Amino acid sequence: MLLVLLNPSFPPFTTMLKSAFALFLAFNVADWITGWMKARLTHKENSKAGWKGVLKKLAYWIMIAVAFGASAVFVEIGKTLGVDLGITTLLGFFVLASLLVNEIRSICENLVEMGVDVPKILIKGLEVADKAINKDGEDFDEGE
Repeated sequence: MLLVLLNPSFPPFTTMLKSAFALFLAFNVADWITGWMKARLTHKENSKAGWKGVLKKLAYWIMIAVAFGASAVFVEIGKTLGVDLGITTLLGFFVLASLLVNEIRSICENLVEMGVDVPKILIKGLEVADKAINKDGEDFDEGE
């Protein structure tokens, strides 16, 4: 992921991808900070829970790398087989989008638990986005 963020030779479409990665990193940090603030204000500070949160963030990045890596492998296999598997590129984007929504929701939850008045429209909008991104595949089952 870091190579994508730092490598200027990637095609132009990756500008959006680089921005999404940078935004996800910013949300990781914001979630960690708001989680720490919430724990501090509620007197529930726990280094074990904090460490677990950091490891969870690392796992998210691994998941994103696996999703984008798998899609790249599928595209190459498709080229070898003479089959266009370019659609699998969306796999990484859906994983990234799902995790972005998850981070934003977590930040909002932390703020609410700290007593911050988070606009209901933001909470509802995130629920709608989450449902749209994480459909259980019912649309794909109809074609079988």
